[in-house]
Amino acid sequence: MIDARERDGLGRRQSQLLSRLIACACACAQAYFPDGRSGTTLTAAQYVLTGKYDTWASFASLPLDDQRRLSRLIAHRANPLANDTAFRDYANINFFERRVPGFRLLDGQEQVVAHHGLDPRACADQLLSEMDDIRAAQLVSSSIAKPGEYTHTLRVPMAGRQSAPVLAYYTFEEHQAPPRRAQPARLRTAPELPEVELKIPGFLQLNAQLDQGTGKAFRAETLEPFFRKMRTGRGEAVEDVLRLQAGPTQVLSAPTGSGKSVLLRSYATWAVQEGNTVALVVDTNANALKLAHAIERDLEEWGVRERLGAEASTVVVPLMSPNSLMREVDRAVKGSHDPDYVDWVFARIGYSCQLPACASVDEAVDTWVPGGEPCTKLTPVRPERGEPYRSMPAPKVCPFRQGCGKFRLARQAAAARVIVTTHANLYEGRMHIPLEADDGTVDEKVSVEKFLMTRAQVVLIDELDAFQSTVMDRSGRGLPLAWGDRGHDRPLLEVDSQLVSAFGRLPGALEERTRSNVSECRRLAETYTMHLARGDLTLSDQLPDDPQQKPRKRRGGRRWIVPQRWDGWLARHLAAFLSGDEATVSIDPESREASAAAVLLEAVYDRKVATYLLPSHVREFARLVRSITAPVDAAGILEHARGELFEMLAAWIPAAKARAAVIDRLARRMFLVPLREMLYSFVHDAPQLKLAGVPAAEEIAQALGGYEKWRAIPHGPLGRLVFAFTEDHNPKSLHETKLSAAAFGGDPHRYITSLGLINALAHSGHPRVVLGLSATAFMPGAHRHHIHVRPQLIVPDEGSSVIIDARPIPDLEGELIRISGLSGKKRREATKQLGMKLWSELSRELEALATQDIPGVQDAILLATTSYESCRDLAEGMRLAGAPPGLIAVAVRPDADADTAAELDPEDQPWIEIPGDQLEDFGAREHARILIAPLKRAERSLNILTPGERRSRIGSIWLAVRPMSIVDDPDELLAHVGARALDDHRVDDKPWLELARSKKVSGQYFDQLLSSQRYFSALPRRAKKAIAAELIASIIQLVGRARRGGTPGRIRLVDYAFLDPKGNSDLPSLIRQLRTDWARSGELDTLLTTNGEALRAFFTFADNHNVTRDSLDTAC
Repeated sequence: MIDARERDGLGRRQSQLLSRLIACACACAQAYFPDGRSGTTLTAAQYVLTGKYDTWASFASLPLDDQRRLSRLIAHRANPLANDTAFRDYANINFFERRVPGFRLLDGQEQVVAHHGLDPRACADQLLSEMDDIRAAQLVSSSIAKPGEYTHTLRVPMAGRQSAPVLAYYTFEEHQAPPRRAQPARLRTAPELPEVELKIPGFLQLNAQLDQGTGKAFRAETLEPFFRKMRTGRGEAVEDVLRLQAGPTQVLSAPTGSGKSVLLRSYATWAVQEGNTVALVVDTNANALKLAHAIERDLEEWGVRERLGAEASTVVVPLMSPNSLMREVDRAVKGSHDPDYVDWVFARIGYSCQLPACASVDEAVDTWVPGGEPCTKLTPVRPERGEPYRSMPAPKVCPFRQGCGKFRLARQAAAARVIVTTHANLYEGRMHIPLEADDGTVDEKVSVEKFLMTRAQVVLIDELDAFQSTVMDRSGRGLPLAWGDRGHDRPLLEVDSQLVSAFGRLPGALEERTRSNVSECRRLAETYTMHLARGDLTLSDQLPDDPQQKPRKRRGGRRWIVPQRWDGWLARHLAAFLSGDEATVSIDPESREASAAAVLLEAVYDRKVATYLLPSHVREFARLVRSITAPVDAAGILEHARGELFEMLAAWIPAAKARAAVIDRLARRMFLVPLREMLYSFVHDAPQLKLAGVPAAEEIAQALGGYEKWRAIPHGPLGRLVFAFTEDHNPKSLHETKLSAAAFGGDPHRYITSLGLINALAHSGHPRVVLGLSATAFMPGAHRHHIHVRPQLIVPDEGSSVIIDARPIPDLEGELIRISGLSGKKRREATKQLGMKLWSELSRELEALATQDIPGVQDAILLATTSYESCRDLAEGMRLAGAPPGLIAVAVRPDADADTAAELDPEDQPWIEIPGDQLEDFGAREHARILIAPLKRAERSLNILTPGERRSRIGSIWLAVRPMSIVDDPDELLAHVGARALDDHRVDDKPWLELARSKKVSGQYFDQLLSSQRYFSALPRRAKKAIAAELIASIIQLVGRARRGGTPGRIRLVDYAFLDPKGNSDLPSLIRQLRTDWARSGELDTLLTTNGEALRAFFTFADNHNVTRDSLDTAC
């Protein structure tokens, strides 16, 4: 059995700290929120563990030592204790058992009285020191494999993308024995740097010197106007010194192409010159490598070898996951036309592995799977091969790891002055090597976030708003459980299949438990999906008055289900029946007290409670409810149970429809709650299963238990991790019926703004300078990309002009083509037809662009859409309409295994295919004039320039399909709810009151989103405006592709969904509503400074475009 504390996220090691942690929280609450002469409240103690100090009116003015004390506290806090209910449960138990040193809880379970006799701050510091010692003693180093035989199950690629399990044996000889004592890399905490001063004249002089050395003057000519235009958030000129404070994240807003990338690159050399350590964070591994390569050349030109006595390659390091290194080498080889750069990439991140030389397998396969090496997963072989494990032995570390090139970057980063990494690696990555801290402790599980906050005094994050969106992607995840007739994209099926391959390699108890759980999870999920497809389970508003009838109207769509949220509702409706008192039957059960009924219902659900222990009048009810999911060989169980329950409850719930709803929710609960409990068993068992060759279990664990990683602010405004199921059902396509589990947690909005203060203090004891750069980080209303602080620095958008107009296209019947809102076959057919009709428009546009003054500058078109599939559909339509071969380039999904170099001649293929991560190559393809690419790939960090010029190749951008986020995806819900909580953010001297208010507001909005229909027009007004604000941010980023080098930007909106006034969801009206909101809140002036040209183009488009007057003559 799994310990309940571990299931809830509080493991045994964390439990050793628990009593002291509660006492320390009480001491801090006593110091900062005293209540009475020598006490505080449990509410205040719980608040200091939330990490949400932005709601505390006095926090910003606290001395740094006090801020550091609170951050040290949350560094020891396990994530579940940030939840009020969990904290109170643990606190009550520990107080009852008198295990909380220095404090006791008075009757009433709220007032805490101190009896430690110390100053509360001194008491807290003493407890923190004790917890430091306990935590240090808990650190355990993994054992290195000694001479002997070991095994590991490799997943070897076969037959294209397929991979097969191969059991490999590794034999290590005496001469390969590891060193007696491995020397970990030293992680030294960088000194505190309260303020950074960038002396602009000196900075420009440095860049002029670098320009002179390389013979290219792009730095100075870019940065001089950049700083000349720069203003503070109050509108003041920056003058000669740019000052950045350590603490909360600061934002520099500057338009695309203004010089942010040059600043990022040049600051690295400046930081080295000033003796500071800096981390640069960009969006992708490819861009991290390019930036590190450029900085390395800059440092060589600066004379780093003469000045510091060090090679440039040791001063700047691209830090990325060691498991992705060879994939990046492969991409560089296939995607770069610069052989010197390819050689540099291979020298920097390429490596070889010594393990294959020690391996033996039964099949003729390559035992080196780059990125999949068993570096820390070698399992000692049993004395007799084939003998079953009684328990899974602890995995061993490869004896070659200490000198392995795979971990070279991580070792170099520990001493580097410039560290370049990515958004994803900063948020989720870990260092993969043991690191020795200042106090001599060695930790093998240091996160990249902790590493950077410890090593770097300054952190510059490019595309800060994209980083926030990345955090949301990883904070809200879904997991398909059953999906119609599909045999792929189903992790439970994968686990089942891999268990067959791993037969006999798991300990008996683990294998038995896993097989049982997988079988039961599949049975429940697939049976539930079957009932959903048949209409046996339906939405409450579609329920018939009699369960023998089918629903009046079967409407498809997606629905979120949190089954335990119905418990109170079910208890109130069943209270009269469960009590057996007919006098309590009520037409309005909502006002009924039902605590006793809720307790009895829990016993009804629990199969471990024998029915003879229940009240006699409830026993048959319990038998029927439990039979709904009982594994029997009879058919029609659900239908029979529903009919019997409908008759049994007739006298107790007179309203037939309410009775049917009770039965429907009981049925759903009996499936989903046990399914949830069994899924969480994979979170506990995943490491052992992966070790034995069942890696699919890790996918389940990551989706449901990926929130166990420590976060300073682990919960969003709802105050808890949200777990739910989603069901997708379309009566016209039953084979696509789907049941998924979904979970989301964390607070991405607060994570971004608190990174340099709360997170940095918790990791290193020092606040850090964190500056985010973006063109669209300030976009109030945008739920994913708006950073909830005003920009401290602004480079106004005063560049080239922007034009936005609508170009809807008629179909064969004369109706304007609308793509957004369609799905499946209809969407593909409409997209192809759009491509056919669009070709004549684009050909005329190309003729107009060809008349530009400079050949090759702005002579091409970017056609943006929403998916790789629609790129091909548009290209196919244009081909059918007569587009010549070689004129069109189509983005395809990046695939490291695809041979992109072997291309056919243009005459032999209808279009050119370019991997989505190599779209910048389009600029060098002089014969290609139209690039079709997904919006998400094209809108950021993409410079399609004319060869030999610093100006854009793109002359106009056509947005073929209106992008529409699915509001009920987990990450989208998290973004909407988190942004809503911060709409009217306040601070309070009793900050838990603000958290309660925020929780109530966000909970209501969460319910409103879940209860809304899936159609855009049916969404809450705020959600529609949020999606419109996101679209504006995307288009601003997109038009930046055409404005590179000061060229004008032209956007054409093609999909009629942009203009369709049905449901008050057309883009022009939403833009006007947003403008009104921004003017009312006082944010419009700032927006017109940060994105003036682009926003004014949007406003002109919205004001001049009257949808009701559109005709084919004016629209086309």
